Amino acid sequence: MKQKTTENNNENDQALQQPQPSAGVPEFGAKHYSPHEVAQMWGVSEQTVRRLFQDEQGVLKLVSVRSGRRGARRGYTTLRIPEAVLERVYRRLRGT
Repeated sequence: MKQKTTENNNENDQALQQPQPSAGVPEFGAKHYSPHEVAQMWGVSEQTVRRLFQDEQGVLKLVSVRSGRRGARRGYTTLRIPEAVLERVYRRLRGT
């Protein structure tokens, strides 16, 4: 009987150690799309895709600031949209 208890404890410890994916958070290594790719798939403009996904949870935002003439700065934001987020927004827009 003592052996079974030890086995159960080991299984519980392993379950606690393995990270569980959070709801709505894409997994590492998942396919990511650029706004250009999504725009082509959905038949809309890149600007429309950027507006749809700019505040969406789970979208990767890579921001860089570049110096221009006379010290002016213009920031650039690159979006990468995980497949899970793309599917979630698509379902929401379809109303399903």
